Amino acid sequence: MFLIKPRSLRLVLLLVFVSPLAAHALHDSEKPLIFGFLPSRSSVALFKQYTPLRDYLTQQLGHTIILETAADYSSFLQDTNNRKYDFVLTAPHFALLAIDSGKYEAPVTYTKALMADILVAKDGPITDLSQLAGKKIALPPESAIISMAGRHFLNLHGLTKATGVTYVYSNSHNAGIHAMLAGDVSATVVSTNITLQFLKKNAPIRRLATTKALPGMAFLVARDLPDKLRRAYGHALTQMDDTQAGKAALAKMGYPGYREARPQEFESARPYLQIYNNSQKAKR
Repeated sequence: MFLIKPRSLRLVLLLVFVSPLAAHALHDSEKPLIFGFLPSRSSVALFKQYTPLRDYLTQQLGHTIILETAADYSSFLQDTNNRKYDFVLTAPHFALLAIDSGKYEAPVTYTKALMADILVAKDGPITDLSQLAGKKIALPPESAIISMAGRHFLNLHGLTKATGVTYVYSNSHNAGIHAMLAGDVSATVVSTNITLQFLKKNAPIRRLATTKALPGMAFLVARDLPDKLRRAYGHALTQMDDTQAGKAALAKMGYPGYREARPQEFESARPYLQIYNNSQKAKR
């Protein structure tokens, strides 16, 4: 079921259906562990996508796990900084923010790199980036690394305000795709992972271009959790494609798997964190 906290607008999904092993884990757990997810999509889409991961980790860690997101990026980052979450899935530049705070470490990332796709309607008239001059282009929230990387890529290809391009920020990657399909914008910038999910559903979209690889999404764990639990969390994620239960969860989510993260691999996202920090200072 969903629980909605009116004041914060945060949405939480609690475990409803559990296997016997998961039920045993619930009985043994001392307290629920909160897994916070960057609100890159609607809460319903996020929870549907990651329920298999929650069930798998519940079994592997022996704790009740609650999936939680926030109404927007700002609220999510504030909650992360306040150590609201035990586990976090977040963008690489926001991972640096959490790591810098000393409250989290990033032991795991995706096996595939993060990239931004520029999408157009499959049967639409646009077949080249140059044709986006004078058009509206949707992006995820302004502070998203996909938005920053996408705008930088398009600027390098001459698509600036001087060419009449209008950038429209959406609440999520999904919202940008739906706006494009509705004809409200001519193109949208989204994560490659989101593109793949829509293509699996036979959505009428076409990839016009893709940016260079970025550091991957980061799985964080709070540093004040017991060492044993932190190690078990990292091991459970990185070994998913080696176990039957893990493979089943990955198949349901449509992800290839996760790997151990190197300590410095998120550093190349620091320029994007600086852009974010500068934008926050400008708003004060």
